[in-house]
Amino acid sequence: DGRVRIHPLDYAGDTVSSKLEKVREEMKEEKTGALLVNTLDEVAWLLNIRGADIENSPVVVAYVVVTLEECTLFVDREKLSDEVSLYLKECGVSVQGYGDLKGALKKLCGEDTKFWVDPNQCTSGLYDLLSKSIRERGSGRSNGGASSQVVLKLSDDNGNVYSYNTDTGDITREGGACGDQEIALSDESGYIIEKKSPISMAKAQKNEAEINGLVEAHLRDGVALTQFLEWLEITIVDQGVTPTEYEISEKLLEFRSLQQGFIEPSFATIAGEGENGAIIHYRPEKGSCNTLTDSSMLLLDSGGQFDCGTTDVTRTVHFGEPSDYQKQCYTRVLKGHIALNTLVFPEGIPGFMIDSFARSSLWRGGLDYRHGTGHGVGAGLNVHEGPCGISARYTNTTGICKGMVLSNEPGYYEEGSFGIRIENLVWVSKAETDKEFGDKEYLKFNDLTMVPIQKKLMVRDMLTKEEVQWVNEYHAKVWDSISPRLKSGTTKDWLRHQTTPL
Repeated sequence: DGRVRIHPLDYAGDTVSSKLEKVREEMKEEKTGALLVNTLDEVAWLLNIRGADIENSPVVVAYVVVTLEECTLFVDREKLSDEVSLYLKECGVSVQGYGDLKGALKKLCGEDTKFWVDPNQCTSGLYDLLSKSIRERGSGRSNGGASSQVVLKLSDDNGNVYSYNTDTGDITREGGACGDQEIALSDESGYIIEKKSPISMAKAQKNEAEINGLVEAHLRDGVALTQFLEWLEITIVDQGVTPTEYEISEKLLEFRSLQQGFIEPSFATIAGEGENGAIIHYRPEKGSCNTLTDSSMLLLDSGGQFDCGTTDVTRTVHFGEPSDYQKQCYTRVLKGHIALNTLVFPEGIPGFMIDSFARSSLWRGGLDYRHGTGHGVGAGLNVHEGPCGISARYTNTTGICKGMVLSNEPGYYEEGSFGIRIENLVWVSKAETDKEFGDKEYLKFNDLTMVPIQKKLMVRDMLTKEEVQWVNEYHAKVWDSISPRLKSGTTKDWLRHQTTPL
């Protein structure tokens, strides 16, 4: 219904007043008087609230403006219950209508306020409003006469980029590339400070309570996936029924819905049989999708939004006799997954510097995949979260730090035939090392996902002793964490079989 709910402190781990205090300290360091919070997940995280305005993401359509004295939420008031309104008031957060934002920004611009704006998050319309409001107030107060400019950038079919200054009418050819109709704005008045939002990294580095909530979410998810995978195997192998990809997606949702605190999927389930598994972001449609048999492979990528955290997991399964080639490809993907999972690395290293560890086994076989290896994940927020990621894109220089939650999801996709992906979510913690060269801490990944990895697809002889040990230890953790939560004897027996050592 779009209503806003309070995100409990037990899961948030930090109060709104504490978060605001930290943000204001950074504002003082940057000598800014106001911070414009644009992204919906940052609004939700900062105020410890969640919403239901966007499918699969528990956020509310709203803005926040933080000054050194006040914090204001701009939102449709009808979405706030009396309880939430009182909670916000007690947190020192005032509320204005969603449509009141522009007037409030103009007013602050008229008060000589310097704005902190993240240029990668701010809409062109709001930046334009700030820039023009500053210009109307009178330019040149901080830099001897420079004025703000509004610049429109366009590119032609040959990749040439042109800047059109709406103030002067000048057209200038630039280097680089730019998408058609992309708006780029610049301000030279000194009253707009362009810098990454201070909330971005704070939100990415989860505290202990957020990690604990994510652990609990994945335990609930592990129960649902275990029950579902047992049902799927019985349906296909024992009963000879061939469910469609859409029916598989709906059945998985049914099992997840039985778990405490489940709210909704964290994204539309990707259930790709055979050649559809090779379509990386495939989504089955009712009445026009494939059916799964014991002679085909299924790639299943899904996740859930729980009251305590967010999940995202991919498993690839085959309930008949996979080909030797399929098993070889699967094992190479698994080896890449293990290589990244067991990596120890210096704090602050960007994701592109470790991406190749997940691809190395595939590369040895002349194989690869055309997507990133890992993305950030929110704590009861967006399943895709910045600013950090693991991919070959060297332009993302954000370092990996303690508390971050990322996906580890190498894959391989044989067009027109099958797709393979093995995905766990992991959280980052300090690794114990003999030395700490350069006075840096060294970090490691810890598994959040607790779902068995199908052993029949593994080629044992392709795995090293250490890799076999990793599989066995991972499955032991799955058994120890999930089996106590299972009541059904058959489901527990199925899990026992799936997690016995190689």
